[in-house]
Amino acid sequence: MPTFQCSNGDDFIVQQLDRSTRGSLTTVLKVDGNTGTVTVAGQTISSSGVVGNTGAVTGSTASFTSTLAVTGAATLSGGLAVTGATTVGGKTVATGSLRSVVSVGVAVPGAVTMASTLVGDQLVAAFDHTDGTDVQTGFESTVTVSGQLQQSTSTNLSAKTILFIFHRP
Repeated sequence: MPTFQCSNGDDFIVQQLDRSTRGSLTTVLKVDGNTGTVTVAGQTISSSGVVGNTGAVTGSTASFTSTLAVTGAATLSGGLAVTGATTVGGKTVATGSLRSVVSVGVAVPGAVTMASTLVGDQLVAAFDHTDGTDVQTGFESTVTVSGQLQQSTSTNLSAKTILFIFHRP
């Protein structure tokens, strides 16, 4: 494969002869001799690898080592695997799964038995079905002992039926 070198700030241009329009030339690849910016079929890629916003960018795999920012509308078909924190509109998106448990509270600060919880599960909500109140602040926010949720207030909740919702990252 040949190697082409341009000097003195000259642009490198590859053109296609379009026979459907009586032989007009269309620029399909251009490397700016001053900035190193590459334009392929109308899509600009800067020397630092930033892809411009003209036209579609498609491929079977895209890899980003730091941040992927999308402005405007975007469509994703298929699956998306995300590791680490993801934000949408400034809000952190929860990845993982939600679990719900219905249980009774305890009379004094102590542990509510919940066989399905694991250390690290995060309490998303605690709703008292008996009188329709939010009792989440009366419990630890993250499970510290598998199979238990620690009640942190001295409120007697032993006669209450509570719906607990956990997020498992």
